[in-house]
Amino acid sequence: MAELWTPGAPALLRHRGRKRTVTLRDGSKALVTVDDSGTVTQIESGDRLDAIVRPRTVRIQLKTREG
Repeated sequence: MAELWTPGAPALLRHRGRKRTVTLRDGSKALVTVDDSGTVTQIESGDRLDAIVRPRTVRIQLKTREG
């Protein structure tokens, strides 16, 4: 487990990646790894390596300055 310092609260985030083995429809096994943010999934089976990346939407609010 790695720790990452980030400005603001919370000061420390703990990375907890998840790994699990699943059985595919054809009977072969695959290792599925998901990072702690849930945006990156990596699937390893046999000699294949697939990745799925779904970044979260970034929302920006612009405020005008008066004065």
